[in-house]
Amino acid sequence: MKKRLFKLCFLSIIMMTGLCSGAYAQKTVTGTITDERGEEIIGASVMVKGTTNGTISDASGKFSISVPEKGTLVISYIGYQSQEIPIGNETSLQIRLEESLQALDEVVVVGYGTQKKASLTSAISQIRGEDAFKDRGINNVTVALQGEVPGLVVTRSSTRP
Repeated sequence: MKKRLFKLCFLSIIMMTGLCSGAYAQKTVTGTITDERGEEIIGASVMVKGTTNGTISDASGKFSISVPEKGTLVISYIGYQSQEIPIGNETSLQIRLEESLQALDEVVVVGYGTQKKASLTSAISQIRGEDAFKDRGINNVTVALQGEVPGLVVTRSSTRP
């Protein structure tokens, strides 16, 4: 009786170990992310859906990430439509992102990060390049900005570029 109970417990443990290891089986998925023209996208976000596991594409648009057997990848990049790709048996992917037709919110770059223009509390000034150089015969950027933006002080210590 004890021998039979031992065998039953032993088989149960083996079966549970097999089921648990199958649930957490991971595989490495590699791929390349390009745009509609076939150019590599640098810095595209690649995330495993429902987790915090993620990576970004390198300078060649390539990525490598560990994914559960039945996982889904979410690929996104600013200005492009996000894609969700179920993995299945795939280990190598060629992903082409399409441009998004939605307009981006205006973003202002400040000395300590970026903010949406609507949430900015301080005054901002904007000058376009064609306005700064228009009808002035100047080819130095600092000289062109001098006197164009209120509160901007340009100090030149020499005439060297």
